[in-house]
Amino acid sequence: PGVNLLELCEALGISERYGEKLFRDHVGMSFGRRLRLRRLAKAKEVLADPRKSIAEVAEESGFGDYRRLDEAFAHEEGTSPTAWRRNECGDPVKVRKSGRERP
Repeated sequence: PGVNLLELCEALGISERYGEKLFRDHVGMSFGRRLRLRRLAKAKEVLADPRKSIAEVAEESGFGDYRRLDEAFAHEEGTSPTAWRRNECGDPVKVRKSGRERP
């Protein structure tokens, strides 16, 4: 189960529109964008493990599937998760199953 603004607002007894306004005023961005950024941060942590597939990264970071993860990366980072991993973590082909780089 993911985080849902509507359910949170219902629990607080406020409208979703008002909840979104309160969130934006307090945090400086929409609830959806903040959630996407939190999930991207988690995805980047998981991407550091070269043994994890992109589908596993998407699932573990809360995106659910590769397509949503890919869209979020394209929107926020201007690249794909695979390209980000290659640029930030090195070429996964050079990494053994043990997680150590080949000489």
